[in-house]
Amino acid sequence: MPNPKPGESREDFLDRCIPEVVAEGREPDQAVAMCIAYYEGEKDKAFNIKDENRIEYWKAFDRRRITFENKYTRALTRAFKEQLSIYEDAYTINDLKRDISTKPIEDAFVSLYTEVGDVFARNSWAGLKKLPFIETKQQPNWVERLRNAALVDASARIVEITETTRRQINAIIVAGLEEGLGVEEIKRRIIGTTGLQPLNGTLQVRARRIARTEIVSASNIGSLEGALSTGLAFDKQWLSTPDDRTRDAHAEADGQTVDKQAPFLVDGEQLRVPGDPTGSPGNVINCRCTQIYITPES
Repeated sequence: MPNPKPGESREDFLDRCIPEVVAEGREPDQAVAMCIAYYEGEKDKAFNIKDENRIEYWKAFDRRRITFENKYTRALTRAFKEQLSIYEDAYTINDLKRDISTKPIEDAFVSLYTEVGDVFARNSWAGLKKLPFIETKQQPNWVERLRNAALVDASARIVEITETTRRQINAIIVAGLEEGLGVEEIKRRIIGTTGLQPLNGTLQVRARRIARTEIVSASNIGSLEGALSTGLAFDKQWLSTPDDRTRDAHAEADGQTVDKQAPFLVDGEQLRVPGDPTGSPGNVINCRCTQIYITPES
């Protein structure tokens, strides 16, 4: 029976595995069951990846992240519109000066971090099934830590996202007044109307950019939380995005290895994982790197 490749999808593995097991003399139904069971025990193994498999693992990891992008672009777009809904009954300039709440963005972040983080936590945890000391595994319990990452670690991002929206609103109001527009027309530029997207059409582009950044953060935090939940001793290793768009500092960090609880040092900044939400914007926004794990036995 073939071994699943790092990060290989279930369907791709079954396409390779079933014919091989049938050729060994198994009935097709039996071959399907055997291959599914074997895949479930080996999938998404983020530990002790061979050098020649690092790029393949990164690609599979990133493909899985991308599957969440449209969903959370829509979720963040809805969150922005909810923030702007306070202007729907605005009739005066003072009404347009109402302050928006961070709550819709906070809710979107919690949903993103807990769903995406949980998927990647389960994947890294499941990857331990063929490693030594399997009996030390603990029952996964990382959802509260993922909520904390969304509301505490990423709190500065939530504040800055909302502050950027406030600045956009103020700029639209000022420009509208300078053009001699009435409150109704200015309001339409803020909240949108038929043929005109909210915030002069900038909202969805921002939502997608934010979704991409936060999905990377959540996936890497989740992956680490799943690994930590095993109780195993391991180091973590930075795995840089293998293309020419990667920041120089992140390319230089490729292969940097630290203890599981220690931070990476990247461009002079300590980062718990690539895309660490406590990191500076210039070091984490649009980062696509991840981390893998090395046990003492490797």
